[in-house]
Amino acid sequence: MKKGEVADTEPIGIKVEAGKSYWWCACGRSSNQPFCDGSHAGGEFEPVEHKAEKNETVWFCACKQTSNRPLCDGGHNALAEAEKPAGIENTVEIAQRENGPLVVKQLEKFYDPGGNAIETRLVMALCRCGHSKNKPFCDGSHKEAGFSSANQRENRKGRMHTYEGYGITVAFNPLVCSHAAECARLNQEVFDSNERPWIRPANGDEISIGTVMSACPSGALSWSPDGKNLRHEVGDKTEIRVEKNGPYWVRNIAIDDVEWAEGASQSKYVLCRCGLSKNKPFCDGTHRDERWRDDE
Repeated sequence: MKKGEVADTEPIGIKVEAGKSYWWCACGRSSNQPFCDGSHAGGEFEPVEHKAEKNETVWFCACKQTSNRPLCDGGHNALAEAEKPAGIENTVEIAQRENGPLVVKQLEKFYDPGGNAIETRLVMALCRCGHSKNKPFCDGSHKEAGFSSANQRENRKGRMHTYEGYGITVAFNPLVCSHAAECARLNQEVFDSNERPWIRPANGDEISIGTVMSACPSGALSWSPDGKNLRHEVGDKTEIRVEKNGPYWVRNIAIDDVEWAEGASQSKYVLCRCGLSKNKPFCDGTHRDERWRDDE
């Protein structure tokens, strides 16, 4: 029998009620693990019923490789070891579920708005509809909310604007800017939206402008300190940070099925978390305009 995708390498304990039926996800794609949320539709998998005989805690298989479906048979122990051999780093990746969550695999560094570490699992479904009651994790609310993951921009490339001064070139693509305002916070002499032009490299130097380039979470800003090739300042951290009342800040993680804007960084970008962006999966700053909040 074909086994589903690995959702996690640890079983999930659920307190069940006698006489009640529970439908276990067999495909591994559900955002409501260990239970089915309909993600198998149109495929070869079907959910498996577990009818509780008594009130107890049942350990459901989350790796989907069990021979005792839907219950854990301990096989995840060997699987977990195989997933990460000693001394070898696994590849972190983000997959998009159509009209559903962002599925992140192998992430180790995940931080809340205060910089505190969030406990990670081998596979995590992150909310991007803005309605989950368990943010940043998905709780299936996208279905009731009628969330659409479609990109609504006709021009997905945007337009690059360049600004020069004293041998330094700064480039900006407003399409992918999330309006985090790190640039103005760190160097308002160079980055001031109340001035025209709003970017004035001649008012700064390599150190001060380079600091802003490193802090910009979206990759909307790139620069050339010598007037030659433009570059982004990304660093070597592989992580996701949750902005308070804002998007996910992603560094050095691959994401599937996207069209990159002109000059955008594929190593540093921000993903919509409020569900309101017209440039999904990327944030376009709409959360700020609509005053979206985490507790909504």
